[in-house]
Amino acid sequence: MIDNRYRLKDYIITEYDNHFYTWEMNVVLGEHRTGNCFIIRDVLVFHSFGLMKNGCLKLEYSEKLARLPVWSKTSYYCFTDSLKDVKNGTILSNCLDQTTVEKYRQSVNRPVKKGEYHLGLYKIIVTSDEDIFWEKYDGLKKIHSGSCVIISGLLFIRSKLSSNEIMLSRKEWSHKLKSLPKWELTPAWGHLKVLKNCNQKKVIKKFRSSMPISGYLTNLSIDNVSNSNKYAEKRKMLSVLLKKTPECFMQLWRYLFEIKDWWVRVLPRLNTVLYITFNFVSVLLRKSIYGINKIGAYIRTCFKK
Repeated sequence: MIDNRYRLKDYIITEYDNHFYTWEMNVVLGEHRTGNCFIIRDVLVFHSFGLMKNGCLKLEYSEKLARLPVWSKTSYYCFTDSLKDVKNGTILSNCLDQTTVEKYRQSVNRPVKKGEYHLGLYKIIVTSDEDIFWEKYDGLKKIHSGSCVIISGLLFIRSKLSSNEIMLSRKEWSHKLKSLPKWELTPAWGHLKVLKNCNQKKVIKKFRSSMPISGYLTNLSIDNVSNSNKYAEKRKMLSVLLKKTPECFMQLWRYLFEIKDWWVRVLPRLNTVLYITFNFVSVLLRKSIYGINKIGAYIRTCFKK
């Protein structure tokens, strides 16, 4: 039985009376994608592999979405295909269910012990202050390194901070890495960039800050642009715009990924239509050329007589 519905960005989150959650999203041409989602402490995890069903058009879906309360049960959300199990390295899309989630919840408060650990291609280092760092061999005898953070019992790897040369070869590094104990202090891990913020106000503010202010372009033609403070402010705004531009491409990539299944269904039909059209045009051209040749031969015969 449905208990409540919530709005999270472009998703509708449905809560049932037994603390079971599902997500729903409008894709294209009145079709919706649905799937399960699970709460691991402060992270809502979407099951990436969903089902398609008949729904409503984009405008109707947007109006329905706007009437729902905002999701506030967790601070973050992510997708199962961006998380991996620490034991076998498989993505959680293949193994995440309600039973697995309960095990994850029980291991949230597991203490972090000082030492070095092996996690896939990464070396995880825990210091005495419980700070966590990672190292990875990247060929040409270079080591990339950065920091990690544990959120809701899940390990997230931050972006690269530095690169250093090392005298070990890849084979020696791999042998040394495999000799370390496996990382089992968290049940799953992923990269921090896949963790999204549920706070929609912050996201909207962040998106608006990446767009140029309406008066920014018009002020360039004003006579008082010689003021150095205004020049500095405009340069700062331009630098922010350039830094935020990749986010637009990420949103485009997410949209293309969402319509992938629709395109897979449409592509065979489109190929069939193009094939039939090509054959029809080819036959029409052959018949036209044959007719023109016949007419030309008839005209030449008339002139000879």
